[in-house]
Amino acid sequence: MIKSSKLRLPRFSRDPIRAQIIKVTERDHAILRAIYRHRFLKSTHIVDLVGGSSQQVLRRLQCLFHHGYVTRPRCQLDFFYRSGSAPFVYGISSKGARTLHALAPQPDKRESRMDWTEKNNAVRQLYLQHTLLITDIMVAMEKSFRNHPTIRFISPEDLLPAHSRPLAWKVSSSTGKSSSIHPDAVFALENLESAGKQNRCYYFVEADMGTMPIERKASSKITSFARKLELYSETWHRSLHRSELGIGRFQLLTVTTSAKRSKRIAATAGKIKRGSGIFLITDRNSLMATVQSGSILDHPWLTSQPEIEDTLRP
Repeated sequence: MIKSSKLRLPRFSRDPIRAQIIKVTERDHAILRAIYRHRFLKSTHIVDLVGGSSQQVLRRLQCLFHHGYVTRPRCQLDFFYRSGSAPFVYGISSKGARTLHALAPQPDKRESRMDWTEKNNAVRQLYLQHTLLITDIMVAMEKSFRNHPTIRFISPEDLLPAHSRPLAWKVSSSTGKSSSIHPDAVFALENLESAGKQNRCYYFVEADMGTMPIERKASSKITSFARKLELYSETWHRSLHRSELGIGRFQLLTVTTSAKRSKRIAATAGKIKRGSGIFLITDRNSLMATVQSGSILDHPWLTSQPEIEDTLRP
């Protein structure tokens, strides 16, 4: 007869009776904060952010899930059907969010009332994949510069006061019609060897899933990625980043799904005359390969000029 302690715990339903008894620790708080900050994280992301033994982190995540502190969105089931195995994706639960809010000096009552468990269960697969692409980028940046001797990574939370998130601003056209820009993420890199106001560069991030047309016909009402690029170009040309956001120089990092699409986006950026130097484009696989094998500062980004590549230069 097989002992119950040896039975495999279910993946997507909780079993707190057979799960290891948990006493929430400071390390668990760090795990919950990381998940809350990014909305969704793979277990591999959490290991990168929290550090320590991979097996210990995975065991804590299992306990936190079965005792209701985190969720495993069910829409990730398709990852397992297609590949047979994949790192679990975690979101914060209502119980986990309440735990964090209780630790905050000034808890946000609106946030504490939000049903995070239900919200995460309602997430669709495309939204989850888009969020994970953003997370891939942001975790790679944070990990790469965590112990860098001369460059400091500045997170969105350190850049923006709570009342201003999510970051957005309006750009008006010559006809008076305005459009909003909502970057998928933002961070900054600060050069510790350079003095003065020019030692920091801000980076807006666009995670492109390939679902939006790159260009559109003049009569089409469907937006396009080219339109996004134009809005960032106008932001640079009119210095809206200074007047509206109060920040200095910036670049737009576009990370897309394939090398072929990144070349098409770069070619489209090349048609924009003003502020073309702000555009850096790459695909997820090549970016992650650079992160695994070397310094992210060495990664070659496509630019708006054919055959010319550039690197991050904070």
